[in-house]
Amino acid sequence: MTGYGKSNFKLNQNSYQIELRSLNSKQMDLSIKLPTTLREFESQIRKFLSENLIRGKVDCIVQLDVEHGGMALKLNKKLVKDLLQQALEVLPKAKYQTNELILQPILAMPEVWVTSSSDFNEDDWKNFENALSVATNQLTQYRKEEGLVLKTDLLNRIELIESRLKEIEKPEKLRVEKVKERINKSLQEVIEVEKIDSNRFEQEMIYYLEKFDISEEKTRLTAHCNYFKETISIAESVGKKLNFISQEMGREINTIGSKANDAEIQKMVVQMKDELEKIKEQSFNVL
Repeated sequence: MTGYGKSNFKLNQNSYQIELRSLNSKQMDLSIKLPTTLREFESQIRKFLSENLIRGKVDCIVQLDVEHGGMALKLNKKLVKDLLQQALEVLPKAKYQTNELILQPILAMPEVWVTSSSDFNEDDWKNFENALSVATNQLTQYRKEEGLVLKTDLLNRIELIESRLKEIEKPEKLRVEKVKERINKSLQEVIEVEKIDSNRFEQEMIYYLEKFDISEEKTRLTAHCNYFKETISIAESVGKKLNFISQEMGREINTIGSKANDAEIQKMVVQMKDELEKIKEQSFNVL
């Protein structure tokens, strides 16, 4: 969700610069800084950006270019006097022979230049909105390019999980034979072989092994991986949905680990968990 956009807008010979910056965030966290000439339009700007950018930590900075401003600008004399007085109170007076050195940076502040609200009518707002759209589109394009990189990374990690899931099949089959052999050996240590009821032994073994069966978890995990790949290809906001799917994947992987009863399977489960954690982190960056 990171991105950057910039555009310019002119009104009554006054030049405005619009700058948008976006960082990753779970919600829409919008900060807007405007010159006094545009303060009354803050709610409209906020609505426009929220509808178009949806999510992210977004900074919108609109600056008024004082140097190239036209005669429509007026000086807020009261504000200038207040600022000058406060500056003189904290700065060493002996350092300045006149107030010019202090006044110069104060006059460069956009806030001290104002215009009447009548100078910015509805038509002007539409022109400003067009300029805001340019900056928003630039930021959105930046996000799309970043999204393509994220998509490739996420799909690669899903493939790694699917690969580890297939690798589980071999040790899973051997695990059954190992469990049977271990239990049978332990049983023979306390009971003579001829006294063991083979039919009863097989029944109990089936019941015991059912507790360690992971076929359902493997099927569901495969389905979740496929759903993740389908969802990420949809041309809409899917970040939260991907996060929910990854949570379901985590439940199946954890269950496979708890039922594994085998060092080789546990190793692959750890590898799948590692990839899944990276998927979760990245999914928060997907719009």
